[in-house]
Parts: sequence; structure tokens; C-alpha cells
Amino acid sequence: METKTSKAIGLYKAGKFKESLSILKTFKLGITKEDKVKIEIAHEIENGRSAFYKMVGINTAEITKDAHAIIKKIWL
Repeated sequence: METKTSKAIGLYKAGKFKESLSILKTFKLGITKEDKVKIEIAHEIENGRSAFYKMVGINTAEITKDAHAIIKKIWL
């Protein structure tokens, strides 16, 4: 049986960052609130809402980079 974690990591390793974020953003355990927010914002950015985040002053490239680092730090 495949777990949500293994599915999300499998998607990430397959280069499907957007799809992996869809799963990872639902996680509550084993992740700090700050990291969870970054994962959620990265998910929003990947789903076409980057203009909004740029408008409110968030560096979308930095958030995406941070999301990759969080995934590698916690799950890889």
C-alpha cells in the first residue's frame, strides 16, 4: 500500500513538483508552521497565482526554492 508520503516523494522525484505540493500541503505532522506556509504558497504559485504573490511583495522564486529545500530536508 502506497502512503501519501511515498506518493508525494515519488511525484517529486519524477519531476512533478506541482503534483507533489498538492499532497505535501495537506501534511500537519513533522513540519513547522513556517515550512507548511512556504509549501502552501509554493503550491499556489505553481497553480498560476504567482502574480498575486508578487503584487503583495513576496519573492516567488525564493519561496519555490525554499519549498524544494524543505522537501529535501524533511522527506529525502
